[in-house]
Amino acid sequence: MIFFLTLGSNPKEIQFEHIKNFGIVYPEKGIKIFKSYSEFENFFKSNTNIITDSIPKIDVNFNKEILIGVFLGQRPTSGYSISVEKVLLENKKIVVYANEICPKKDQMVLMVITYPSVFIKIPKYEYPVELKLSPCK
Repeated sequence: MIFFLTLGSNPKEIQFEHIKNFGIVYPEKGIKIFKSYSEFENFFKSNTNIITDSIPKIDVNFNKEILIGVFLGQRPTSGYSISVEKVLLENKKIVVYANEICPKKDQMVLMVITYPSVFIKIPKYEYPVELKLSPCK
């Protein structure tokens, strides 16, 4: 009799594409998953300071793709941003690997509260999505 032991699956890289930033004012650190345009539209309306009647058009086919927002939460100055490095399918979950980018010590920044975010789209999967965010060094 032969037994096979599997110690997890090899991670599979998922292709992603950056979508433009939308000036979202979202105070929490983490991710939000949008599986439809109406989900994004409702989120945009409730988390923006922009006074407008039009919601940004986004190049996402929600029949085949999902939109993921990655958020740093509130920051005390300008100069903060997020860089998504890779997206992997690992052990039946999607893991978004991102880095927090902070202003350098001698960098001039605006004294204004900011809410850094980035949006990416990936092919549609029916797995939970997790964020692994590396803080500034």
